[in-house]
Amino acid sequence: MNTPVVDEFKAASLPGSALVRRIAFGIAIAMSVYHMHVAGWGPPEAMIFRGTHLIFAFVLVFLLYPSRPGGAAGWRVLDFLLLGLSAAS
Repeated sequence: MNTPVVDEFKAASLPGSALVRRIAFGIAIAMSVYHMHVAGWGPPEAMIFRGTHLIFAFVLVFLLYPSRPGGAAGWRVLDFLLLGLSAAS
């Protein structure tokens, strides 16, 4: 039988705005520096380390994987709302 192969991988999209691109780049650099600091000097308490890692990851996910790539500005507002809620939690 011929069954179609479904690829569930979704590539990150480059943000359209230069400002959002620079913010994502800065956050990725900060996350890298944070993890190198932890590797060199030892991690903080596990809950603090995991929470900080998740904040970095959620922010990058909502910046680089928009709800609707190339969609209207309303969808980006939803992404930023979700980003804020995940960081606040």
